[in-house]
Amino acid sequence: MKLIFLTFSFMCLALISTKSLAQKSIHKIIIKSAVIPGNIDTNEIKKLDEPLKGLLALYSSMGGTNCDGENCDLTTALGLGKQGSDAHKSLIKKYFPDDKVAKEVLAQDCYLRPSGASTFTEYEYLTLSVSSDTVKVYYQRCYYDHGKSGCVKGPDIYYFHDNKYKMLRRILWSQYDK
Repeated sequence: MKLIFLTFSFMCLALISTKSLAQKSIHKIIIKSAVIPGNIDTNEIKKLDEPLKGLLALYSSMGGTNCDGENCDLTTALGLGKQGSDAHKSLIKKYFPDDKVAKEVLAQDCYLRPSGASTFTEYEYLTLSVSSDTVKVYYQRCYYDHGKSGCVKGPDIYYFHDNKYKMLRRILWSQYDK
């Protein structure tokens, strides 16, 4: 009887472990390269579901990827058209209805300064790590500001429930989370 119970317990533990592993996924969206910004993996973007694209829509409004004043490469790769297009803004609103940073980027019409301007930002890399209902956004976003430069690193962490994201921890644009 003890042997049957132990076997059953082991099988249940194995199923739980397998389920946890099956739900974890890594998506390298912007891959570090010799130059900043990194390279956008459009094939990886095509694999993403709409909620993850919504998360990336927010990040495409918080840091640049070869922006020219109207377009940024990440927003384009997401199939959202120009920065601040209706498609871009509606995706952010849908998945971040109560988020302070989302409200701020929407108020700015998702605008990012052009690459090479006196002040601008670029992502060196950006990776999503999904585990069940939690998403970690690993990134390095670099900035240039009138001759000074530096970088900010993640991860930022979000909980996804009831078809919307709730920020658990965010470094990027954290001044608006207060």
